Amino acid sequence: MNSGHRPAPSSGLHRALHASVSAIRHGGVVGLTCCGAMLLMPIQSWSADQSGIKARTIEIRGAGTWAGDPTKTLALRPDLTLGANDDDTSDFFARPADIVADAHFNFFVLDNGLYCVKQFDPNGRQIRTIGRRGPGPGELEYPTAIALDDIGRVYVADGLFVEVFDSTGIFLDQWHIASSDGFIHSLEIDPTTRWTYATCLDILEQTIIHVSGPDHENIFSFCDSWGKSRDIDLLAEGAFGGGKIDLADDGSVYFTQLTPYEIRKFSAAGDLLWTVRRMDSPVTRPEIWSTPTGVSMRAAALSSDIVALKNGRFLNVAKRLPDKDEEPLTVLDLYDVNGELLLTQSWARDFDVKTRDSRDRLYLIELDEYPAITRNQLILTTDPMPGSQPRGEYERFPQKEEGGAPLRPLHPGRY
Repeated sequence: MNSGHRPAPSSGLHRALHASVSAIRHGGVVGLTCCGAMLLMPIQSWSADQSGIKARTIEIRGAGTWAGDPTKTLALRPDLTLGANDDDTSDFFARPADIVADAHFNFFVLDNGLYCVKQFDPNGRQIRTIGRRGPGPGELEYPTAIALDDIGRVYVADGLFVEVFDSTGIFLDQWHIASSDGFIHSLEIDPTTRWTYATCLDILEQTIIHVSGPDHENIFSFCDSWGKSRDIDLLAEGAFGGGKIDLADDGSVYFTQLTPYEIRKFSAAGDLLWTVRRMDSPVTRPEIWSTPTGVSMRAAALSSDIVALKNGRFLNVAKRLPDKDEEPLTVLDLYDVNGELLLTQSWARDFDVKTRDSRDRLYLIELDEYPAITRNQLILTTDPMPGSQPRGEYERFPQKEEGGAPLRPLHPGRY
């Protein structure tokens, strides 16, 4: 068992990465143009990764329509809401960061503003609180991600450490992830192998996904960073920030890069299977410049989450963030198992899709004045949700990548 004081994530790069996230959250942003009903024109190429496996690269322009039907849209239908202006103080969230659900539909909300995990039953009643603020074993200082294993143990990413609690919230163990510098963006556990997958940018090795075994030993790392084989200063690479992952039911690893837009699918052993790039996406390279104290950045938009669904389908979440002049915009891209885009839908709200349960219900963090947690059915429909208000064309913003084709607007509603 590891114990004792945990050092803060080392100062230099951690400040750069934290500034990156802060800039994305609060800085001025240019808009994310959403796509309308347009036939896909995927361009595929093939390359071999280091294992010698031949991997596809799919380049996409435009947005998908469901079986060629432009009237089909995605809708989110909530069946449970916690937080917001709820009078029940047990539902209060300061800064929710991640959610995970177990096989019994209990769900766990990591709140890095309250330095704890709140566990709820399927009806939204709070069961217990796990962890507290502090530097010692079982305490949290920089919590960012959460995961569960097959026997109900709770894993919390805290800086570059992973803390383990039993199903009743008793602290069991902790370990350090690789030799990376920064913090862990996402955390997943394979229920079969009990391998832990953590995303954290290692700028020296230029890898992002780090795998630990059942005894918490570091086994291997994979997933090249964006700057690999590119002429990019190592500190500047911190501006790209790594990415998020989710595990499919078959153990495949889906990775979405924060910026620019790129999705990769790997085998459980880290072999690259395919890559998807949105050639006309405004989730492009951030602006990077040197300062007397290091590197600063400004991002227009980012991919904030990826969620593996049943039958191999998955959702990528891309977003622009609000400022004083613009509304927020969140876009869901629905893909099939082969990385082909099926449907794109936007909402004029700021939210993150964090996980799904075995019924494919999605758990969202609604980022409003008062943060809320909602559980939603993702449905395919031709009808607007009750109370929705059709919105006009979003203002067009300059494309950052060459060759970006003009997009037809989507006219979304909000529920």
